[in-house]
Amino acid sequence: MSNRSNKLSVAALVGQGGGDFIAIQRAKNAGLIDFETVFILSTSSSSAVLKNHPELADSNVMINTDFGKNRAADFQLISEQLNEHHPDLILLCGFTFLLPAEITS
Repeated sequence: MSNRSNKLSVAALVGQGGGDFIAIQRAKNAGLIDFETVFILSTSSSSAVLKNHPELADSNVMINTDFGKNRAADFQLISEQLNEHHPDLILLCGFTFLLPAEITS
């Protein structure tokens, strides 16, 4: 786990729906699991994750509706954010792109 706290830290890469992350966030809000969201990248400005969970506005949220048009730059952005925030887990929730292995190693 990261040194920030005793909580598990997560980065979430979400698409327009992001229903998996919504379910995880609901479990957190119900006290069933505990984690800290350190970074969210959404490929949609109308993401259900951002609409249904305004409390996530405290997290480092980035919205990139052009994601995928310049994959090298997009994956570089993700790599930089992961290096900055050092999450314990990366959650892919409705995220329609495969991450290159060098980003997650």
